[in-house]
Amino acid sequence: MCRILKNTPQEILVESEVITFERGGFQTTVTTRYRVQGGKPWLEIQPVSQADEQGMHGESRFVLAPEAGPAGADFVEDSLRRPGE
Repeated sequence: MCRILKNTPQEILVESEVITFERGGFQTTVTTRYRVQGGKPWLEIQPVSQADEQGMHGESRFVLAPEAGPAGADFVEDSLRRPGE
């Protein structure tokens, strides 16, 4: 489940909970918050509850890397244009 806590041009804040599972004999739900600030080239990830590591999973069509292109330009790649790479 994801909850949009804030959605403005200055800031986007989303709280995410994974499916509850058993850890050490107890029911556990891992909760994290994701924050993007307008004009900032990064994503903040904050542990809220039971989060001891963080990963980004899944398939993405577009890859965006701020300031990673030539001369500091933003790098954007469309995976459909480069299948298998």
